Amino acid sequence: MENTKKTYDSINIMRLACAILVITIHTSALFSLGEVPGATLSFVIARIAVPFFFITTGYFIYEKYSKEGYLIKYLKRILIYYLGFSLAYGVILFNFIKQRNNSIELIVKDILFDGISPSLWYLPALILSIAVVALFLRKNWVKSLIILSIIVYAIGLLGDTYYGFILGTPFEKIVSAYNSVFVRTRNGLCFGVPFITLGVIINKYKLNEKIKKAAVFILLSAVIFGVEAYLLITNNIPIDHNMYVSLIILVPFIFIGLLNSKLSISERKSKLFRDMSLWVYCIHELLMVIIATMFPKVAGNSIIYFIVIAGIAVTISYFVVRKKSPDYQIYKKKEAFAIFTILACVVILIAANSSRPSASTQRTLTGGEMPAFSKIDDKASADIIGPMWKISNGDEVIYLYGTIEYGTKDMYPLNSKVEDAIKQSEGVVINADLDKVDAQKLYSIAILKSGDNIEKHVSGEAVEAYKEKTKLFEQMTKSNQPYDKLKNNKPQILAVNSIDSFINIYKENLNYSPNRYVIYSASQNKLPLIELTDKYKLIEEVGNAPDEVADASLKLLKYYSDKNVDKTLVLIDAWKKGDIEDINNKLNDKYIVPAGEEEIYKKLNDIVSKFQNSIDSKYKKEYSEKIDGYLKDKKKYFVALPTKYFSGEDGILKYLQSKGYTIEQVK
Repeated sequence: MENTKKTYDSINIMRLACAILVITIHTSALFSLGEVPGATLSFVIARIAVPFFFITTGYFIYEKYSKEGYLIKYLKRILIYYLGFSLAYGVILFNFIKQRNNSIELIVKDILFDGISPSLWYLPALILSIAVVALFLRKNWVKSLIILSIIVYAIGLLGDTYYGFILGTPFEKIVSAYNSVFVRTRNGLCFGVPFITLGVIINKYKLNEKIKKAAVFILLSAVIFGVEAYLLITNNIPIDHNMYVSLIILVPFIFIGLLNSKLSISERKSKLFRDMSLWVYCIHELLMVIIATMFPKVAGNSIIYFIVIAGIAVTISYFVVRKKSPDYQIYKKKEAFAIFTILACVVILIAANSSRPSASTQRTLTGGEMPAFSKIDDKASADIIGPMWKISNGDEVIYLYGTIEYGTKDMYPLNSKVEDAIKQSEGVVINADLDKVDAQKLYSIAILKSGDNIEKHVSGEAVEAYKEKTKLFEQMTKSNQPYDKLKNNKPQILAVNSIDSFINIYKENLNYSPNRYVIYSASQNKLPLIELTDKYKLIEEVGNAPDEVADASLKLLKYYSDKNVDKTLVLIDAWKKGDIEDINNKLNDKYIVPAGEEEIYKKLNDIVSKFQNSIDSKYKKEYSEKIDGYLKDKKKYFVALPTKYFSGEDGILKYLQSKGYTIEQVK
């Protein structure tokens, strides 16, 4: 009995440690020190945590699963935790969850497989995986369970860290079909079942008694794990970092080593750590949102953010479970001192960092900070209208609004004519919300097939032009984004994102764009948001540009530097005045060409412009017809589209004019 207690002491200490490791993942704990330490902890070391939880569950479940009523009672307890935490998250994070789950189908899938909030996926995964493993054990299908575990873990790997290898292959369709039902491969079936099975095997075959020198195996498998992670990450193969081949070797040896450990702590501490681990895991994401909202400057430093979240999570968890463990009255003063010391440190860190400049951790598709429009709600109107038209024919009325991709915080709220038009509409129409994309879909669109890279598609001159920019970005941001990590992206996407990167680096946040503000206003006014185009189709059309176009786009980067960024401010000023032709002229005037290179520039720019104009013309026609349909159906929509679609002989305004509508610019 004594040995068993000592064994479980080590396991319980590790449980709490793993819960804290999960926090390092979600807070990106060491990324403030740079890409390498950040990725090493969050993408590699901390990834032992969840597999350890599953193995621990499997080990202890095997001892009792055959007892009548035990499994039902155990699963019921997990379900109660899941429903309780889901309710808490649902109330506090209602807006976030509503955005994440924009259909009944997604809500049902998330509740069943992925959690109502991202970190809660573990609880439904635990329920599903225990049920599956228990079914096989009761039938005594251990070999079948092992085979199933190998198959589903292989699927899990292909949909996670090994995703880059299957792009463009039949396996991509298999993973997509799986995800269409189970949301992602990191779930109970592909992730939970294999590791719970490993826990069962360790117990069933008493592997801890057969493997006496686990430390040697831990060291060897840790080296293999490190090499595997390094090769995958440096070659941009993973779409996520949850599942590695070597984890199925490393984590069982860690567990066995802890089972054999002679470390001993008091029974109270052991049970405290065990019970606290679940609470730390389940509440930390809620705390992250609360702290980031109340103290955004704290979230700007990932190390401070991690310490604060971990400290508060440990404190709350202790107070929740402190009386469940024995000898509370004996140790309560000593424990209270330790807990209040932790809490005091957290308060000091929050106070000390509240005066620091904040750095948002939420990013846009192109890497800039996501604008916090909620902070301008109480401001007086900036009295800016921008390009806006009233389109009418009798009682058929629609407002058209021209948007650009950049803007400043001081532009909002807009003039009451714009604000009222949005509020009084039946819905807001946009071309696409590119800030809400599925990472896996985006990855599959943006990345070239395995073994391919941009050097096979564009000239050496174009590659060198891009390399110069990546070196500059690394110097300016002090981040580790070398060319070798980016070269398997599609070249046209790299070219487009490079210009956005310049703007994000050299100027204050210019991501307060009119289109984002319109989307925000729709949400605030509880209006339906209608997207005219499949966002992934838009991105794919850009990404699949002919090699000649991509080559020209990358070569044009040599004409773009920090000096060009000022032209973005000129563009924003033109937008404020609402002159559509001037805006589009400024949109097309973003490069600075040295004397003597005008002819080279013109040739390159003509190639890119011809390609872009062909795409724009198609969407001008498509959008014009849809707006005409809205008017005929008497839909009172507020239609916000990029300004480039409105002008020209083939533009939306000319089309609607030809249909007999009255067009009046709002000033």
